[in-house]
Amino acid sequence: MNGGEQKGGVLRRGLKLRALWLWRQSKEVLVDVRISEDAEVNIKIRTKKKTATKCLFLVSCALEDLQLEPLKLYGGVIGEWHVYVLNTQINNVDLPGSLVLKQMRILRCVFK
Repeated sequence: MNGGEQKGGVLRRGLKLRALWLWRQSKEVLVDVRISEDAEVNIKIRTKKKTATKCLFLVSCALEDLQLEPLKLYGGVIGEWHVYVLNTQINNVDLPGSLVLKQMRILRCVFK
């Protein structure tokens, strides 16, 4: 990144990080990850019923691996989709680059 600009969030040399946003979608899973400036991470997962258990397991493994403190979990069923929203907290964040890395690792775990 080298302190450059990134779409979906503010990452410019000399400016304070306000928020980062990244999402990925496949035929059966959508994952939306947002990181705010106060190191709160909001993860939204929309998945079809047959893949819901696997997806939640992978996200929980990623959260444990990244040492994210879970705050809240909401869930519901809309038609054939399961929708989950997780709020977590990042502890001991040094650099905005570490936020980007953690965000990418969550998505990589889900889409293995």
